Amino acid sequence: MNPYSVEALREMWRTLRRPRTGPAPRELATGVDGVTSALFEERLEWNLAEIARMVTSRECDGRSRYRFGALLRFLKAKTNGGARALHVARVRDQLVLRAMHDVIVSSASRQGIASLRAPSPLRALATAANIWRGVREPFVLRADIRAFYDSIHRARVVARASALVGEPHSVELLKNWDSGLRYREAFSTRASEDRPVSGLPQGLSLSSLLAELSFSEIDAEACARFRWFRYVDDILVVCDSEGEALEALDWLNERLGLEGLELSPGKTFVKSLAEGFTWLGLRHDESGSHLDPERTRRWLELFAKVRRRAGKQISSARDDDERRSIVGEFSRRVRDEISGKTSFRPAWYAMTVDEGHWKHFDRTLHALIRSVYRQARADPPCGRQLPSAHRQLAARRLRISAPSTADQGQCAKPPRFGDPSPTNGHADVDGAETSSERSEPT
Repeated sequence: MNPYSVEALREMWRTLRRPRTGPAPRELATGVDGVTSALFEERLEWNLAEIARMVTSRECDGRSRYRFGALLRFLKAKTNGGARALHVARVRDQLVLRAMHDVIVSSASRQGIASLRAPSPLRALATAANIWRGVREPFVLRADIRAFYDSIHRARVVARASALVGEPHSVELLKNWDSGLRYREAFSTRASEDRPVSGLPQGLSLSSLLAELSFSEIDAEACARFRWFRYVDDILVVCDSEGEALEALDWLNERLGLEGLELSPGKTFVKSLAEGFTWLGLRHDESGSHLDPERTRRWLELFAKVRRRAGKQISSARDDDERRSIVGEFSRRVRDEISGKTSFRPAWYAMTVDEGHWKHFDRTLHALIRSVYRQARADPPCGRQLPSAHRQLAARRLRISAPSTADQGQCAKPPRFGDPSPTNGHADVDGAETSSERSEPT
């Protein structure tokens, strides 16, 4: 079926709007035209027919008549300081970009190309930790690529994706997207102030996919030589000695230079496991992986925000039945978050050593829960009736089994340095039109 037919676009729209939690449809981010998901859906059939018509119609020069709007750019603070520029496409463009994304993924699959999904940070961390525990005195090369998305040669990777796809409508759309990429600052309302985008715009699933495609050859070469792990632009190489790590650094600098990329000096180093190092938001040393206490504080802030919302609702409730309903919804949200139904924080935090902070976390969380029940004039739960991060994470740690085979990590069981036989890894992207921000919890 034509991926840009009305029927295919309708099914794609249902996928994009599928609820993540609860019954309400997912709200897509609003782009520069101000059209919300609800507004787009009011004239859904007309909008889908218009998109299909524009994609399949041709200009005098043979190009598709569909044109992408400017991206809305906003800044999001990074955990370790600074800000990351993220981009939001118009709702109609999000629909087309998701269709393009899926066409590229299916084309790669049909041609037997390794998955273009970004590697799971949880899987990469578990696999890397399993490997460095098996090395007598491990050294690591920890590397980060400077301005990764901004530095990618977009025209080159778009041409590569076009050759991979072959489907004419998708090829034309890729060309139009590449040639017309512009952004508008969130505080601007005038098209005359739109600016061209360098590299790949962060925030689009298509950008994440193309970034993985641009790095796939480097991954294959690196996995043939090193114990190599990569999550987006965060790279870790596990080595037997400092000399091997320095040799890996020289190779990486040279190989990235061929792609017009360079390492960030402030985030690239060689260290022994005994010295300790940070990777994917955790601190690693010989005793295990450790969580920054700031992250538990931010998780508690999320629960405090849910509690404040419930408190306002209880204050305006008309009767006991409404108050009980509010308390029930509050309890469900807390339990879903603690159990990992609404985020992967529990899975991530279970990878770390328990240094006693989770029992303190529980005491604060339980105080929040009891305060909601008291405000609603209801009997608060007690004992094991209360959700517990400590219990949840302890149970998850018991279930964790470190991967040990080559197909369980990006480069889980590579040959020794210099061994000519390659062991390629795999990558993983969620495919949703969401931020390409790093996946460790914030």
